[in-house]
Amino acid sequence: MKKLVFMVVTLTLMMLAFIPVMADDTSDLNYIESVRGEYMDKIVSEGQTMIFDDIRLVEEGSSYSFPLTVGKGDYEIWGVGGRGIQNLNVRIYSANGDLLSENSGTGNYPKLSFSEPVSRSHRVEIEGSEFEPGVSQGYFCVIVIKND
Repeated sequence: MKKLVFMVVTLTLMMLAFIPVMADDTSDLNYIESVRGEYMDKIVSEGQTMIFDDIRLVEEGSSYSFPLTVGKGDYEIWGVGGRGIQNLNVRIYSANGDLLSENSGTGNYPKLSFSEPVSRSHRVEIEGSEFEPGVSQGYFCVIVIKND
């Protein structure tokens, strides 16, 4: 009987320990989705064209990358890190792996601009490089726009 009570108490405490983590993940995702909505409104009001967007979960020190083919024009890449991310980096590489541009400064709202004289393929990389103490992962959003 003591073993059963011990197991029930242990399982209950474990569940209670995980509830705040789950709530934080949900609130972080809700925050990112809200900011994404605000950015989409801004894009429409400024007459820009959104050509790519994504929301992902990133762990500290890891990165997410995706291929990006663009035509002639001026472009911006916006990133938004969740509440636990202190520093989010955005970089764009040529098809052969040369670094073309990266955001300057630190923070969780990176932005970079680039121009293309012809249609080309690239690779965009997003890296969560610094997180709040005790946080090891967080959501982020990346948006690529073309300035018309």
